[in-house]
Amino acid sequence: SNQLVANLFQHSINVVTKIGPWDGARMAPPTAGMARLSFLVSGQLYFGQGPMDVFFQDPMAGPVLSAALELMQYLTTRHAAQ
Repeated sequence: SNQLVANLFQHSINVVTKIGPWDGARMAPPTAGMARLSFLVSGQLYFGQGPMDVFFQDPMAGPVLSAALELMQYLTTRHAAQ
């Protein structure tokens, strides 16, 4: 699991260093079919939002979503086996 977490963090750092913090008002939750990646870094909110199918193909968001999915699959499989 350590490598899965490290992968997720590395992909997340890649996104955070490119998008910058959000300085607007809090947005409403994403609607059906939309995805939002939120990162809390040093007390600041960083996020990106878009259609789920587009996000999985996006060069920045896609690796974060794939790494998170892989980690969740590991955790749920590991928990089910115990």
